[in-house]
Amino acid sequence: MVGYDPDSDHQLPQHGYAIAGAASGVMTRFLAQPLDVLKIRFQMYRSVLDATRTILKTEGIRALYKGLVPTLIQIAPQTGLQFGFYSMFQSMWDVIFGKDNKSGFAPLKSMVCGAWAGLGAKMAIYPLDLLKKRLQIQGFQLGRSKFGRTDTYSGLVHCMKTVSQKEGIFAFYKGLSPSLLKAAVSVSFHFLSYEWCCHLLIAYYHS
Repeated sequence: MVGYDPDSDHQLPQHGYAIAGAASGVMTRFLAQPLDVLKIRFQMYRSVLDATRTILKTEGIRALYKGLVPTLIQIAPQTGLQFGFYSMFQSMWDVIFGKDNKSGFAPLKSMVCGAWAGLGAKMAIYPLDLLKKRLQIQGFQLGRSKFGRTDTYSGLVHCMKTVSQKEGIFAFYKGLSPSLLKAAVSVSFHFLSYEWCCHLLIAYYHS
């Protein structure tokens, strides 16, 4: 399961994969947060360098970490659920279809289980994903004005209250459908490449 040697007797329980996935997700997201902010704002600037200079000059270095709290709150359960769901769906696959691949690498199994893991995790944490993006796009209201609403938020709790009061509870799921499609495809290929790399490393280690 999840990249471990199928011939090994030392397998983690499903919650172990979830905990490991959550921890790795938090560390990765913390390091990549400034790049995520720049990616979301990039459309409004001439280049990445221009975006970086403008944000640092007008808003300070803290602006590169806008949305960090909801991001960390989101990413821990998201990555944890992805790995937990992936392990669970793999176990279900083995029960339904059996373990017919002695090499330990089954591309179809990895893609199908990964897609369902991505769907489950995204549905569970989507409201936090929306709040994170609402916080990250602050700071350039003029550029956002042509898209309609330009509310400003003082923090995660204020953002949550404002969205709920002005747009209703269903606003937390705006854009869910394309996000689910993206999650299914991206996580499917994520686990496919992950398992393939693990399979190659295990084969190299035993060679």
